[in-house]
Amino acid sequence: MTSSGLYDNITLSGGAGSGKSLLFGNLRSCLEPQGWHFLQAGEMMRDKTNERLNPAADLLPVSHHQSVEENTRDILTTKTHFVIDAWLAGFVARDLPKTLRVLVYMSDEDERARRVAKRDGITPDEAMRLIRDREDRNIQFWRSIYGDYDFWDRKYYQLTIDSTYLNPQKCLQRVLDTMGLK
Repeated sequence: MTSSGLYDNITLSGGAGSGKSLLFGNLRSCLEPQGWHFLQAGEMMRDKTNERLNPAADLLPVSHHQSVEENTRDILTTKTHFVIDAWLAGFVARDLPKTLRVLVYMSDEDERARRVAKRDGITPDEAMRLIRDREDRNIQFWRSIYGDYDFWDRKYYQLTIDSTYLNPQKCLQRVLDTMGLK
């Protein structure tokens, strides 16, 4: 197992319904056979809160978030061949040059709501309400911990992917190309 030379690890960041978790799964299928390791913060959050539909960050104590941040930085600075899927993973790794920080987003909010609605079995209007509620709550909570940052400011990421108009395979290929992997 060798590093691409440019990056040792990958973080995937973005909000609910951005396509981040789908990209995570596709990277897992492609890179796990090559010895890469995968961590997904959203699943840990859902398990700890027993909340599947709207697991907002403020459902867990500040100490949990600080522990996750510390563990994420530890992995990204001491290990290689990790892919970490977490809303703030790229922000946490913003000063780590050997970590490819990927921001996944959707520029079309209606399409984003349709995708979340289909995934969760709810209406698009309900999906939009849940997306906005969760993101607003999370950002407010994180700012109370980390300060007044725009956590998804593109300056923290080497690669930004608008998944609105790219199919999952093209999103995957953009990451692999940036990593120098085929």
